[in-house]
Amino acid sequence: MPLVRRPLQILRDHLGAYLLANVVFYGLFLIGFGLGLALPELAAGRAGGLQEDGTADLVGRLLSNVWLPSTRRSRCDSWSR
Repeated sequence: MPLVRRPLQILRDHLGAYLLANVVFYGLFLIGFGLGLALPELAAGRAGGLQEDGTADLVGRLLSNVWLPSTRRSRCDSWSR
């Protein structure tokens, strides 16, 4: 139980800073989300810019390769050796 109590005690000790950080971060997130919903041309303009400079192609190629983070050999092969 001390594994859970210590972090909660730190949060209780610094509750004001914790709440302020949460309000700032969640507030910025909600403002950005709201702007994206209210002004869809912002997202469309950004997508157009990514198409023009070739970034969208690079991202598409990276995301199309499902095995990108893994290696050619599976982990099981290395365990058996």
